[in-house]
Amino acid sequence: MNPRTLHQEAMNYSFQAKEALAKGDDAEAFDLYAQAARKETEVAKFYFDKPEYEPTRGIVVRSAAFLNLKAGNVEEAQQFIFWGLLNLTDAAIREQLNDALSVAVMLRNVPADDARYFSEYYSLLRQRSIYYSLESKAHTFSTAVSLDMVREFLDELTKSVKAYAGIQFERLVATLKRIPSDMDAARRDFEERAMPLFTNASPGSLRFSLANDFLARNGEEPEVTRLKAKALAQYHERIFTRPLDDAQIAALRAEYQPEELDLIFKPIARVQSTKAAYKVGYFDQDTFNKRYLPQITVVQQRKLLTREVEPIESMGVIETTITHAKEVGQGKTARKTIQKQSLRTASFRVPIPQLEPKDKRSLPLEQLLELQVDFNAETGFRFSYPELELDYNNREYEPGFQAFQTLIYNRIIAVINEEVEPSKIPRWRPIIDRLITNPNSLKRQ
Repeated sequence: MNPRTLHQEAMNYSFQAKEALAKGDDAEAFDLYAQAARKETEVAKFYFDKPEYEPTRGIVVRSAAFLNLKAGNVEEAQQFIFWGLLNLTDAAIREQLNDALSVAVMLRNVPADDARYFSEYYSLLRQRSIYYSLESKAHTFSTAVSLDMVREFLDELTKSVKAYAGIQFERLVATLKRIPSDMDAARRDFEERAMPLFTNASPGSLRFSLANDFLARNGEEPEVTRLKAKALAQYHERIFTRPLDDAQIAALRAEYQPEELDLIFKPIARVQSTKAAYKVGYFDQDTFNKRYLPQITVVQQRKLLTREVEPIESMGVIETTITHAKEVGQGKTARKTIQKQSLRTASFRVPIPQLEPKDKRSLPLEQLLELQVDFNAETGFRFSYPELELDYNNREYEPGFQAFQTLIYNRIIAVINEEVEPSKIPRWRPIIDRLITNPNSLKRQ
């Protein structure tokens, strides 16, 4: 048996299954998933007693569990899930196997044919999901959030998403041949169907994922189903996470009527206010780096909305102090502040001797890496490292500083493993070679 060849065949069947699902041919898709599961099962069992092949072993076991779930083979999937949880140490894979376990438990008492259907639907919902976090600013109970915070956030988010979905629905329906006789009722019905579904949630600093239903329901025209299925993804990209610079505000005012902008943006202006007791993070769908929603300032509100939502506090200021320090004997030093200045904008560079990415080991550097930091009292902190074409915004310094180090670390790993566009490697690799003593030690096996 050639495990690499079998694994590739399994992946090919899985890819064909996804294509069949996209065409609406569920029966063919499930048969293809069944073939993929059979081949991946054989490969995974081959690696059971070969710990020296990590991380390949863990990846294949996870794949076998997922493919068997998609094929409706719940008991087979559970074998790989339990084996992986007992024998694998990779935290990311263990978390994914725990997710798979929750699906397996849900499907355990479902007949095989139905299990295949529900497993695939739930798996596709998760694949379409966008991941968020809600964190307390006060840290009274660490980052744990209260029910009041959750209620307020979900209320405002629901209003905004409904408004956006309803507006997009009316614009789409106006282009169709069959226009509903009662547009208001049709819009309300669509708003309900386009409401995102919770696909996962965990307590504490509330982490959760959302996705839209993608199945065609009775009476839905294909265009309406497609709009429903992508409503959240469009809202997330075009509205929720987009910084409101002047160009974006001008584009929004050209696309929407003033009353439409009020309906969409007034609720999330409350969510993104500095007065809110919580902050909202989201995970980049390509890199899985955590970012935070940009603040909507009072200046931006005045440009975008007909009325301000509420007074929005500024981001604060940068304070610079000139102090005269003088030794006065017996090891004592007298200090006197000569000048203190508050700045609404500031730029400075921060040299760091090592990268300290979140949840990873520190990475010592051969030479100091200087980060550029630009502060604006309206927008917060902008971190940049032009040499690797990276920049990141955050309204707070410390979480932004750590998140940006994680971005740099991920860029270094991606370049060393040639997981970026080939044209960029000649520009970025020499920079990394200067920063790190032995870059090839970071190559994945």
